[in-house]
Amino acid sequence: MSDQELDDLESLLIDPGWRRYMAYAEQHWGDAAVVGRLETAVGQQLGNEMEAREHTQAILAAKRHIRALLAWPAQRVKELKAREVRAEKEPFVEGRRPFSRTRTRKKQEPAA
Repeated sequence: MSDQELDDLESLLIDPGWRRYMAYAEQHWGDAAVVGRLETAVGQQLGNEMEAREHTQAILAAKRHIRALLAWPAQRVKELKAREVRAEKEPFVEGRRPFSRTRTRKKQEPAA
């Protein structure tokens, strides 16, 4: 984990430019905008149910992807903070044989 990554993402989330960008995204891909896009898609394809369904699915898929992309910084901050908390709670314990899993064992030859 990088402390710099956490600092960068926290700075991004409170930056006025990020807030402006999120407002823009909400305006174009928020629930009200998506309902408008769906109404337009269905209205244009009234005679063709299959095309209307395809347009609807494409719009909803785009919304899901855009929402996931926009949510990533906040989700990543949560992940990084959770790792910090776990690292503080779990003491480091050095094993007796730290490289035992990486060593290859010699195969024993069967007795003749």
